Amino acid sequence: MNRIRMKPKSETRSAPSPRRAILCARLLVGFASLWLPLGSPAWTALHDAPPAEGTAEPAEPTAQADTLAEARRLTSAGRYAEAADLVAPLIDDGDEPDAELAAFYGELLVAARRFDKAIAVLERLRARAPERPRLAYQLGTAYAAVGRLEDALAAFAAELERNPDPAVRRMAWINRSLLLQKLERWAEAADALEEALALAVESPEMYGELTRLYLEARAPQRAVEALARASEHGYASAALYFNTGAQFFNTGEYEQAAAMFEKALELDSALAEAERSLGWTLVRLGRREEARRHLERYLELRPAAADRQQIEAQLAELRSS
Repeated sequence: MNRIRMKPKSETRSAPSPRRAILCARLLVGFASLWLPLGSPAWTALHDAPPAEGTAEPAEPTAQADTLAEARRLTSAGRYAEAADLVAPLIDDGDEPDAELAAFYGELLVAARRFDKAIAVLERLRARAPERPRLAYQLGTAYAAVGRLEDALAAFAAELERNPDPAVRRMAWINRSLLLQKLERWAEAADALEEALALAVESPEMYGELTRLYLEARAPQRAVEALARASEHGYASAALYFNTGAQFFNTGEYEQAAAMFEKALELDSALAEAERSLGWTLVRLGRREEARRHLERYLELRPAAADRQQIEAQLAELRSS
């Protein structure tokens, strides 16, 4: 039996895209709430959320206060490495620095991409204050950056256990989804993104990403459900409908395949692969006249198609019956 290969194409939107989609959304939980360079290439590696102001209260109201004030100024300007260098002596001078100060320093190190040092500081703080909000999140970010993916997953799970803040929880679920994609654990990645969507829909494109994950997990019916939700939010993709149809076709579910290919063509009437695939699907369903029209349309779109001889042979058979 012929199989249909999934071929990603450019997406078609049925409504204008928001100014910035999920792929480049400003984060809400502070400068150390970083997205990770994992998963789909469209997902960005680092976001430009404004830095969290340090909340450490200086033990001495003079030199340390001035140092922290300058560190905050540098942080606000995005000069994280300089701010970290300024705060470092305040940490190194004491055996057990104030927890607020240590957390501020750890977040600066993450933002400055000094991940090994950040892990050392944050792990030491975790030993003293394991329930501290955002601490596990920062560790998860640092672990992921150095390739400790399972540790990162565990850290984001720990943050979810102890932090009720919806914004932090949403980003923890998104980061878990990205990590699980990196590990090719597609069904779990989809579940994690579903949890993020339950908290907030930052952009309709999130449903496109969810559909892609269900397709990777070989769950086309779940992909159909995700596409329906995407449509409700004004987002549609001919490529995703085509790929969903291809999965149905390859498992012999031809009625569902035909519906998906037809939807792909509604969105992009020049999608030659969808014309060909719909034609073959209709042949299997015994709808020969419709099949002929779509296969002819395919050859109109692709006159130099590599499979032209095969298509013409099928057309000859359809016309003779």
